[in-house]
Amino acid sequence: MPMYYEATNGADFKSRAQAQLAPIFADQAAVSAWDAGTVQAIIVGARLFARDDSDTLSIADGIVVHVSNDNVRFKADVDLQNVRILRSDVTVQPTTGLSLGDAYLLIGAPSGTDWASKQDSLAIWTGLGGGSWVFLSPWAGLFLAVEEPDMVWRYAPSGQWQQVPAMSGALRVTGIQFNGLIPVENETTTTPPTATDGVAYVVPADASSPWDTKAGQVAIGNGTGWDYSAPYEGFTVWNKALGRQRAYQSGGWADTSAVSPYTSRSYRTSGLTGSPPAATGAIVDEFTHTLLSADSGVRIHIQGNQNEGQVAVFRDGLTTPVSNLWSEGGAEVMRSSLTVEDRPGDTLPHTYRVRALGGTFTRVAIEIMDVT
Repeated sequence: MPMYYEATNGADFKSRAQAQLAPIFADQAAVSAWDAGTVQAIIVGARLFARDDSDTLSIADGIVVHVSNDNVRFKADVDLQNVRILRSDVTVQPTTGLSLGDAYLLIGAPSGTDWASKQDSLAIWTGLGGGSWVFLSPWAGLFLAVEEPDMVWRYAPSGQWQQVPAMSGALRVTGIQFNGLIPVENETTTTPPTATDGVAYVVPADASSPWDTKAGQVAIGNGTGWDYSAPYEGFTVWNKALGRQRAYQSGGWADTSAVSPYTSRSYRTSGLTGSPPAATGAIVDEFTHTLLSADSGVRIHIQGNQNEGQVAVFRDGLTTPVSNLWSEGGAEVMRSSLTVEDRPGDTLPHTYRVRALGGTFTRVAIEIMDVT
């Protein structure tokens, strides 16, 4: 049967609600100044803690145990609130110097009475039983920030922890900033003389000392030296010098399979108006382009505002059209738009020419896109 109360103000409402429901506290200090009486549960930090009269040993830790002034224990399952993750490089279970709430990410092969069977878990020192370890099993997609070494870890769907490259200083991220892209200056074999805070580089396989042992990693300046992050499979950076995305795949860095940002050009073909004889043979556009890699190509999209007319695209001369992508002897009737793709198989600069073979044009728009 529902109960109704008439409250005169906010404080009165809270007092009446607490009398019937779980009292609400800001922290352990507030709980310790309060007598529990017969209350069966309390709320602290939006978490529900249940009374356990059988427990007379646990110490208030603000994580899984709260203790009232009259020594009643209220307990909850562990979560990550107020947990201080100290280290991810400790494998031997510590037995001294522990503070309530200290936590360790057990990435290596842990040893010790409690740790030995808890690899990949988060070990948290709590007040349960007067002081004991509680273990939190990770789930796919969990990100954890660790104090020492200062880095972020991600638990992958494959069931293992993977280090996330994290920028230092003002650009510090947890792997999600820039739509998942970490900006790097370039891939360089020579260590820059200055480790500017937040500036990052990809370390190639043939890097010189002191980067010679960091092949494949992302080197991030911290103002006085370099921090290193080993990327996980599929992690993507934006290479500022190359102007494109690079992804870590199968133990190395490669261009992504996505279409790179394209260069868009629009031209008014003022010399191509009038009768077909005046347009025949005219060069609509000419440009030089260097490909991303030997297995990449260039895509040229031509948009016209006439439904009639013929054009062809040539590479390095006007002898034959690009590959065999054009029919009718290298020409194609231009029906609003036309696209051609060319893959020379190298990274040399090539000159492309868009040539009018006949028809009437008042305007042609051309887009040039890198494709991989």
